[in-house]
Amino acid sequence: MNYSWGVALFAVSAFVAAFSQMLLKKSATLPHDKWYKAYLNPLVITAYALLFSTALMNMLSFMHVPFKTGNMLITTSYIFVLFWSRYLFKEKFTKHKIIGMVLILAGIVVFVLG
Repeated sequence: MNYSWGVALFAVSAFVAAFSQMLLKKSATLPHDKWYKAYLNPLVITAYALLFSTALMNMLSFMHVPFKTGNMLITTSYIFVLFWSRYLFKEKFTKHKIIGMVLILAGIVVFVLG
């Protein structure tokens, strides 16, 4: 694997991490008749399995991408969360969400250009 594959793997990892967070949010909105079913259900188990896989992807990526670049790429998961929540939960883009996304993108641009 080289630098380009490491960057691509970080992008996939951020996308999958955002999706797993949506699974956790979906599970939290569902009613559970027993307390343990809130933690032991297919959505939660799948979400944590995906998060574990993203940790493995990140470790593999960090072998080929500098630490500061990797951390910058991981922040893109916040942007993916915003779009996943819009698509899956019909959440609106609020002023604060847009400002947050612009700040994240500005940080990425400053990093790339700086």
